[in-house]
Amino acid sequence: MTSMKLSLLLALLATLSLVPQASAAIPAHLHPKRHLFENPHKETVVKRQQNPNRTYPTAYAVPSPSLLPQAWTDALNEAISNGKIPNIPSSTVTSSGGIVYPSGYSDKQIGSWTNSKIVGPNDIADAPEGVWGVDFDDGPVGQSVNLYKYLQSQNQSATHFLIGTNIATHQDAFDQLAQMDQQMAVHTWSHSLQTALTNEQVLGELAWTMQIIYDRSGKIPNLWRPPQGDVDNRVRAIAEEVLGLQCVLWVADSNDWCLGADYKTECPPDNTIGASYESVASYIKTHVTGSKSPGIILLEHEIEAPSLSLFQGYYPTLRENGWTPEPIGNFDQAKAWYANGLNASTPTTGQTGMLLANQVSATSSSSSSSTSSSTGTSMTTGTQSSNGAQPTSSTMSATEASQSEGTTSSTNGAMSALGLDQSLCAVASLAISAVLAALVL
Repeated sequence: MTSMKLSLLLALLATLSLVPQASAAIPAHLHPKRHLFENPHKETVVKRQQNPNRTYPTAYAVPSPSLLPQAWTDALNEAISNGKIPNIPSSTVTSSGGIVYPSGYSDKQIGSWTNSKIVGPNDIADAPEGVWGVDFDDGPVGQSVNLYKYLQSQNQSATHFLIGTNIATHQDAFDQLAQMDQQMAVHTWSHSLQTALTNEQVLGELAWTMQIIYDRSGKIPNLWRPPQGDVDNRVRAIAEEVLGLQCVLWVADSNDWCLGADYKTECPPDNTIGASYESVASYIKTHVTGSKSPGIILLEHEIEAPSLSLFQGYYPTLRENGWTPEPIGNFDQAKAWYANGLNASTPTTGQTGMLLANQVSATSSSSSSSTSSSTGTSMTTGTQSSNGAQPTSSTMSATEASQSEGTTSSTNGAMSALGLDQSLCAVASLAISAVLAALVL
């Protein structure tokens, strides 16, 4: 019997030697260059959908405050009560498309990027030295898929600032993006000028876009870009203090948005850049061959074929000109791509709410994977009248949505949390059980 027990103990030690040691290397999800690693759990990352039949705000319209879940409204009011949201009035849009503010407020108080080019303390307005920020606005649309495929063929990640309405109306394109190594970010629900909106309207524009991205991908964005760069201190604060969104601006505007599908300009004659395809290509080239300090964030779009053609024309020349192309989320390797996940392929945390108060550390909880759901589930947008009436049909009330805020899921077992292979852990567990049973005999 003693000889049998000794043999079993030796077998146990041999089995345990197969299990990788947690301290042997820095886990991929904690490594400062984590975005370069292929995630070992990638095949198990699946969508998380709280309510696959959720009714969203009306397409191409500013979401009505009446649709806001109570938890979102409460968080906004708390931030206001705590003095975190500046008491700045909304701007007024002029007939020429500019914005003006009531008198009595200084440029510093307002903090407008549109009028004064004031950059907030947490805004991302340029790239690190030698880095070319790869980012695109206004997707997803049908044309976007060609860009997504090209980026993947080049093994290049980009940051996509997405319009919530376009996600709702181009679900197939979004679903393809969500399965790729691309970063998804917020570009508001209706692409409206944010400083002209009320606090509640700004919250709806941002949070509903976050919600639809989460519902279809399981990812909760932490970056946003204001349409036309229209942001001030009030709007910044709502994004940061209520939703944990960091504002991303740009160094140069390519004016690629001037070019229609027929490659002809749709901009006024006084737009020198954007007057033709060649003018845009020439402008971009000056930056490709120009100074690398600081780096550059070039404003580009993914809604028309000329934009893709322009990108395909200059992208292969970036590295030979000394640039390192990176998505915005890679500028600071200490930060994650998402509020609930490190990058496109790592498992998400248990966070399900859009609010800053709901955030769970991605580095401490990245071993918690998403719950499963069916893919390609259809969605609807509500029938919202111009006076802000409630949708005529809704599959999830604001109260139900409010109750879902802050819900968390349990983490995996201790061995999985250490990054150990599950199959080896299972073998070790069985071996331990067998030996203990034998020792009792």
